[in-house]
Amino acid sequence: MATLQRLPVSSERRTERRAPSNHRPTDQKPAITVAAPYPLLDEGEYLAECTKASYEWANRYRKWKARLVLSPQDYTGKAYTGQLCRFFNLGTNPDSPRVGPGSDFRALLVEVHGGQPANSVLDVNIFAGRRYRIAVVTVKQNRKGEPIAAANWYSIVRDIHLAEFG
Repeated sequence: MATLQRLPVSSERRTERRAPSNHRPTDQKPAITVAAPYPLLDEGEYLAECTKASYEWANRYRKWKARLVLSPQDYTGKAYTGQLCRFFNLGTNPDSPRVGPGSDFRALLVEVHGGQPANSVLDVNIFAGRRYRIAVVTVKQNRKGEPIAAANWYSIVRDIHLAEFG
């Protein structure tokens, strides 16, 4: 006579995670990748060229962010690694970014455009390939206002304006 096998009830079932199809055997762990550090430059004002302009939805902050990658042209301080960037907020509506009338992004856009833009649609590449006067400062505290170790300090672009020639 055959014996019946008892099936576990839902509270007894063990949930197991399935490994991805490219998963390595458990005796080989993947290497830990260390991200590049943020740049640390000497504080000051510099002439910089925008090498790339982009924008995207930032899940971490739940808002749209514009990013200008800047390459200082007249910087002679200590060597640094990484990309120096200026970030701008473009709103919290996940459906589309928006540039408000009093935003830092709009102020720079007006400088670059030479006046208020007539079109309500913007191509961020208008910022790329241009030179700007930037103010670089060192971040020495975390978002909670607590000091961070000097080895973890990094630079940000606090202020940016279109460079005037002539």
